[in-house]
Amino acid sequence: MIPITTHLALAERTNRPLVYQSRQSEALSARQVNRIVVAAGQRAGPTHPNPQRPNITCHLLRHAFARLWKLHGGSIETLSKVMGHSSVATTWDLYGAESLHDMQRNYENTKQKMLATPGAPAVAEIERAARKRDK
Repeated sequence: MIPITTHLALAERTNRPLVYQSRQSEALSARQVNRIVVAAGQRAGPTHPNPQRPNITCHLLRHAFARLWKLHGGSIETLSKVMGHSSVATTWDLYGAESLHDMQRNYENTKQKMLATPGAPAVAEIERAARKRDK
């Protein structure tokens, strides 16, 4: 998957090779690419996470790419360059925070590592006491 960046617009304004081209070897506009993505999304069946937006879009695929990049351990610095951000701070603001799913996964992984180390019975006892208190 290649994220949609400013390269599409740049290719249309310059004599650089086309990023996306039609069957007639002509440049596709950003709008044409988006129409293709919307149509493919409708055929494939995924839905937009925002119920007020009925279609899959290039922008949504861009965010999905970035989230998957981070989920699989890609660095924020590299992601910033791939996404075409002028500052790593922009990338960090958008994708730096962990999702609730990531937090739960990290908690479980870290807890398992803690329980496998010397002194772990104390950690297990604290967790049992917390569960007992919450009942």
